[in-house]
Amino acid sequence: MKRISFNYTLQAFLQGKKTVTRREWKDNYASKIRQGDTLLAVNRLYGGSVIGKIKVLKNPYRQLLSELTQQDLIKEGNCWNSIDEFKSLFTIFNPYVVEFEVLEIIK
Repeated sequence: MKRISFNYTLQAFLQGKKTVTRREWKDNYASKIRQGDTLLAVNRLYGGSVIGKIKVLKNPYRQLLSELTQQDLIKEGNCWNSIDEFKSLFTIFNPYVVEFEVLEIIK
């Protein structure tokens, strides 16, 4: 089963506040994640522990960071003070958006 890391937003994930994540994936990797897939949520990508399972609600899609709204930040777990602070985490301007439902939290 594929893994997805929630290292930066661990507490928001565990509290059920996070329902979207943005990723700097290569196109060929993103094309392997599909609507309906179940992914293992981990606290770190390499050597991390499983913290839950998520179900992907839509095929990942790209969104320009310039289109981010305050509502988007809330779905991201509301872990940042501003949209600009959130944008500063990315090296590309159109990351993939992954909308998901938490199926299970493992503490």
